[in-house]
Amino acid sequence: MKKLLSSVLLGLSCLISAQASTLKIAFFDFAPYSFQEEGELKGVMVEMTRLACQRWEEGCQLKLWPNRRARQQMNSGETGAMGLAWADYRTSQYYFSVPLLQSEYGFFSLKALSLKQMQQLSDQRVAVFSPSNTHNALQKLNQELIRQQVPPMQVVTFPQSDELPLKMLARKRFDAYFVNRDVGRWYAGKQGIEGLDYLPSQPKTYYCLAFDIRHNDRQTIARFNRLLLELQQGEAWHQLLQRWQVEPAQWQPEQAQAMNIPLE
Repeated sequence: MKKLLSSVLLGLSCLISAQASTLKIAFFDFAPYSFQEEGELKGVMVEMTRLACQRWEEGCQLKLWPNRRARQQMNSGETGAMGLAWADYRTSQYYFSVPLLQSEYGFFSLKALSLKQMQQLSDQRVAVFSPSNTHNALQKLNQELIRQQVPPMQVVTFPQSDELPLKMLARKRFDAYFVNRDVGRWYAGKQGIEGLDYLPSQPKTYYCLAFDIRHNDRQTIARFNRLLLELQQGEAWHQLLQRWQVEPAQWQPEQAQAMNIPLE
């Protein structure tokens, strides 16, 4: 009886260990990087992650959550990682994967506004997805307007980054939508929204997988990053960039320490 009990406990221990080592990665609706279509998880960051997971011995579980829920899952340790934009203020809380791709933020507006510079949006209604790095970037731009002694933009926040803000922009519910360039173009194309201008306003932004420092082992993340670096040299990776029409991340491994990207 004791031998049987010991065998059962050993089996349970192995099962728990195997489950604990599986890398759980959360995404939220942020097309074309991550989204769900006909019940299937899709997007360029999803496919990039799957390439790595195919060679990750411990295995991966990928799932789409609402934005706030995805963050709660990662912060509690229920999920090991999530797709996020890299930002300096996040490096005290997260380890990051090597950048998967890069993009930028900017303002989408109706052509009738003839938007040529940010100062034209002074005291105008500008929509943004929140909570997000995009929202933080917009707040910094507002601070710049205030330093110039110009009335700031009136910020309207949305809890989702889907097609709704662009639909409302087309209906003139606000004056501009501040968003990731690729995301704005994706939803405008999907919804057939025409007559838009785009004004870039931010330097390049990297998109990575973020791993909460409290719940992840640095050496494990370094091993995952070395796998990603190897994959980024392959043809399959370059085909993904071309098919989804996104920019490859222009960065150097020498930046890794400052960006809290474990490599060794």
